[in-house]
Amino acid sequence: MTDPNSIPVTVCAEADGDSSPVADRTQHSPVATDSYKILVPIPEETTRKHESVNAGRLLRTPCSIAADRNGSVTITTIVNAPSDLSLAGVAADDEELSPLESLITTAQERIASIVEDVTSIHPSVAVHGTVVVGHLIENTVTQLSTTDRYSGLYIPRSENAESTLWDRSIIDEIVSTASCAVYVENIGKESEFQQPDEGGENGYKRKNQVSSENISDVLLAVGTGSHSVLGAETARALARECGASVHALHLYSTTTERDVKTSGEDALSVCEYVLSDISDVTCSSREVEDVVEGLLTEIEQYDVAVIGAPTEESLRDRLFTTSKRTELTAESSVSIIMARQPRDAMNTVYYRWKRAIERTVGDESSDSPTGEMS
Repeated sequence: MTDPNSIPVTVCAEADGDSSPVADRTQHSPVATDSYKILVPIPEETTRKHESVNAGRLLRTPCSIAADRNGSVTITTIVNAPSDLSLAGVAADDEELSPLESLITTAQERIASIVEDVTSIHPSVAVHGTVVVGHLIENTVTQLSTTDRYSGLYIPRSENAESTLWDRSIIDEIVSTASCAVYVENIGKESEFQQPDEGGENGYKRKNQVSSENISDVLLAVGTGSHSVLGAETARALARECGASVHALHLYSTTTERDVKTSGEDALSVCEYVLSDISDVTCSSREVEDVVEGLLTEIEQYDVAVIGAPTEESLRDRLFTTSKRTELTAESSVSIIMARQPRDAMNTVYYRWKRAIERTVGDESSDSPTGEMS
């Protein structure tokens, strides 16, 4: 059993624009390994229902990514401090936080329970927990994701559970400001992150069991921008963890210019390289009348769809609003993962591959790719 007292507590102060968390009740970092570190902020409403949360499903994607990168996952929840309580220079065990002591202790207990569940399901992944004291939730998450403390930020959401997962407006703010990689997953069905009813105590099945929701096929939507590479790495991680097949698909319209079409073919080649160690992979490109409609139709045929962060707002809106996606089908159960490359992406596989190609042809230029899937 994970000891709740082992869950570190940090304080996020906003004074003088300092975005670094200060003060740690346990006097050590919640992540001890020097590897790819993924932060998973979970809303307080969700941790409050920790007994009924299917932690294995909720954390499936970040744990798969961490396993693929020999990394770790840190699960955190945020305790909201009163607006009139200054957190500048306050340590987690300072007397100023005594009015929040019971809330902090409860949060530690809930996070410890989730960490225990996830660890039992993903024993090969280093899973940690932490509690953060801050003011506004979105500001606190932004502070945590704009430092070099974490390599990636994973945010789950669902149109069917707005009260238990992150709201779209908060996600948009976080995605626009985070300096690390960002993974946003729109979970297809609310039932996927709730413990299935098996008639047990409280109507929920025994903890530490995984839901029967499995991945057998993954769609990787390949655009012409660098975000598609992070998408390919995400699809690879899920395929390795779940034994799933991957279909990398690039769509272009009848009006696509030749140079853009060539960029798309190049991007598909890069993604094929990223996925080269997966046993069941197919890669293809296809002309369609409308890329957005074609992509939405294709997505519904898979268990999970992974896409690099699109720049076109209308596509993002339709991908991450279940009611708009289900205009095409009676019920949508597909989980969609959007991967957004960190701002400093020069060390990614795309650029390593691109530079190798350029050296081969004797061209030392390394211009960034232009355009995104739209």
